Amino acid sequence: MDAYPIPFNLSNLCLSYRNPVKKKPKKKLAISNGILAKNAEEAFVQLWEHITPKLESALRLHDQHQDLPDSAWLSRDKKSNQQAIDSLLDETVDILAISHTQGFRQRILKLQQQIQQDKNDIETLQKKKVTAAKPEDYVKKIEEIQHKISQQQKEIEWLKQQYSKELSGIGLTLDQEQLDFLLSIIVGDDVIKINIAFHNVKILTEKLENLTNESGEEIEIARKYYGMYTVLLRVLNSLYNQVIAEIDQTYFPKIQNLMQRAEQLLEQTRAIKRTKDNREVLSANMRAQKLTMQAAKAYYNYLVMQRNDVIKVRDKLELDLQTANNTYATVQICGELLGMMRFAPQLCGTLVEPKLPVLRTFENYELQNEFAKLTQKLIQS
Repeated sequence: MDAYPIPFNLSNLCLSYRNPVKKKPKKKLAISNGILAKNAEEAFVQLWEHITPKLESALRLHDQHQDLPDSAWLSRDKKSNQQAIDSLLDETVDILAISHTQGFRQRILKLQQQIQQDKNDIETLQKKKVTAAKPEDYVKKIEEIQHKISQQQKEIEWLKQQYSKELSGIGLTLDQEQLDFLLSIIVGDDVIKINIAFHNVKILTEKLENLTNESGEEIEIARKYYGMYTVLLRVLNSLYNQVIAEIDQTYFPKIQNLMQRAEQLLEQTRAIKRTKDNREVLSANMRAQKLTMQAAKAYYNYLVMQRNDVIKVRDKLELDLQTANNTYATVQICGELLGMMRFAPQLCGTLVEPKLPVLRTFENYELQNEFAKLTQKLIQS
């Protein structure tokens, strides 16, 4: 994994693993016409205004945690306090991973779904045309839908170009085939979400560093901004754990189930072929089933690779956990925050940047189409 030098001191502070519980945030950033914010400056203002109250609240609960009883009947205890912290972290994850780039992906996927529906409509009309009294009426309807599909495809290509430009702005440089692959896989959103979150952490870190430097000798103010930064890293680590859990608990079982069903169907087809005369149709069925198996195995292997890459980034954060906790505890006790920060580069390494996994290109159109079908099945199942 490549390392990205975060400019803020003590840059390896993070949170140990916890089982993520996804909750919807109480407040969402406003999205206009599917695109979040109009430019980078506006996006930062929105991000800062929505995320800082969450960071401050989580930090306040964190600082109170050690003084709470392990259990209590009528008052707050460590368990209820941790639940409140976890809830704030989950809400902050949703804010941190929001970007104006998401609007492009949503619109592309919506258009792709509409094109598939239009193709299904064409197939229905073609069947009706065979027995229609006026087949020319159906020909006209089919031509109209085909023109509509052509226009939608042009819009998709334009959106892809804009999407690619926006992603390059957060360090994701993709060629056309890689972008198509990212749009075709179920973890595409997760890959983008992680990189968006990391990009936002870097921006927020620079802001917190500037505020800390401007605070001068105001130790309490500096400690507050530094503490907000530690919470920010905890949120990023929480996002990594959410993605890992999603792959383990949702995507793996679904793709394994699809592989099992495809294998059973293939065995059934082989058995029928041995006893029936209609071998040509059955051979065609077997080719289609083998393609599904090939795509499903490739899909599963890619999920494994993506999961391993996220784990590597998360584990690097957790390796620095003991030093991070010890440092922040020392700052709270002795109050020598500025001195501790000056020595931070000697104590800690750098925040590990999530590296975009290898985005494979498709061997042929059939495999690309099969990947897209599998993604739809994973979404719908």
